[in-house]
Amino acid sequence: MIAAFSFAAIIVFADLFFLSRSAALIFNRAMEDQTMLRGTVTVEKLHANLLGEVRFEKLEWKDPEGHTILFVPRGRFRARPYDVVTGNLKSTTIQELTLDGAVLSMAVDDKMQLDFLRHSPELDAAEEARLKEKEQEEKERSQEGRKRRENMTEAELKALGEEARAKRAEAMRRHLQNFNREGKKLRLKLDFTNCRGELFYRRRHYLLQGMEIHADINTSEEVAIRGTVVGLGGTMRGSGMTINGTIDMKEAERPVADLSMLISEVDPSSLDFGMDIHDKMTLSVRFTGPFDTMEGAGTVRMKELHIPGIAFRNVEGAVRMKEAKLDFTDVTADVFGGKLRAWGDYDLDTRYWNLCGHGEGLEAAEGFPSAQLDCKVALDLIIHSTGSTRRTVYSGSFRSGAGTYRCIVPFESLSGTFDSAWHDQRFGNLEIDFGDGYRARADTFRRKDGKVTLSPIEIYDAQGKRASFGWKEKW
Repeated sequence: MIAAFSFAAIIVFADLFFLSRSAALIFNRAMEDQTMLRGTVTVEKLHANLLGEVRFEKLEWKDPEGHTILFVPRGRFRARPYDVVTGNLKSTTIQELTLDGAVLSMAVDDKMQLDFLRHSPELDAAEEARLKEKEQEEKERSQEGRKRRENMTEAELKALGEEARAKRAEAMRRHLQNFNREGKKLRLKLDFTNCRGELFYRRRHYLLQGMEIHADINTSEEVAIRGTVVGLGGTMRGSGMTINGTIDMKEAERPVADLSMLISEVDPSSLDFGMDIHDKMTLSVRFTGPFDTMEGAGTVRMKELHIPGIAFRNVEGAVRMKEAKLDFTDVTADVFGGKLRAWGDYDLDTRYWNLCGHGEGLEAAEGFPSAQLDCKVALDLIIHSTGSTRRTVYSGSFRSGAGTYRCIVPFESLSGTFDSAWHDQRFGNLEIDFGDGYRARADTFRRKDGKVTLSPIEIYDAQGKRASFGWKEKW
């Protein structure tokens, strides 16, 4: 038994010694025989130790046209000694891989198949001047696109979104893949340290800075992933992101995800919310279900949210994400000194959004500072937007409690309805209750492009109408 153990130890030591002395030879042969990576992979320095760990410097993967797909300043991997000694190198030979300071460009199709691409100019700081010019061109194209979209119906916009998704899927099917894992298994612990990169997904381009990500990959069983990204750019601008979860790989044709993500201080305008909103938003979402149709559920938080005419504070609520639709429920916010409870939805294809809410305890002096009213108001609010400030409509009703006008005229309540759009504020069924049966009412009050129109005012007491007066002038 002692002899057997001694012999086994000698064999293991010999395997590790062979690995340490032949790292370059093994690497070159592996790169010649491999079929997963399109193009060539070279490395400047290799060093292996007796523990089976291989360290490398300046690894570069280039496509057949000579364009860089991946550059890694330094890293290390651990290989299965038996595969190395027997020469049976395969996709599961590498057991651990660490990339330190790497620059990666990745693409994911609608079926969540991963590929690696050439670096885009946006990833290179030296292209800053050219990027500014490109950004201006894209802004002009975006403005032209918005003008065309404004003349389209909601059904036409939905059809346009479905057509775009179909084109993306077809383009990815025709795409010549640089990374081909088809039919090959992976059992690998993968670490990205101090890396940066970019991700292309559904016509969106995400820039990722400060990536620290760990993945435990077993393509026959499960993929576990956790990590952080400090600094987001491109399609989604924000301060950072954390991710944690698993992907069940037992059904190879349709992996099932369970991933939790926290995305901090996102600029909503970068997500094409259709309005010039830059108040920071934090999303905490858990994605579950088959990878190609997974749904998300979580929470949204904003310290401030400014939309034309209304400033919200401490916004919190629940959000659900499915395909191109976001649904918001149980939303609460501070507005005009009171509380608002709301719900709504947003369509990424059409950029239409809706918000419905009920507010209590709102201060009239904050909502209408020029009206010189001092009272608390209850409000029912509906907002419908077709993608721009000019095409956003507000409607609803309000009723106040007791208060004063100009600090000296008391009243029991104010009530009415409103229906307002771009530069056009309309109020109807306006009524002031002064108490003891006295009240005043007007059918309409309208301010359009700075000009005011008021219908005749009628005065009532407990016995009926007493007097009425009005004017048709605009002033």
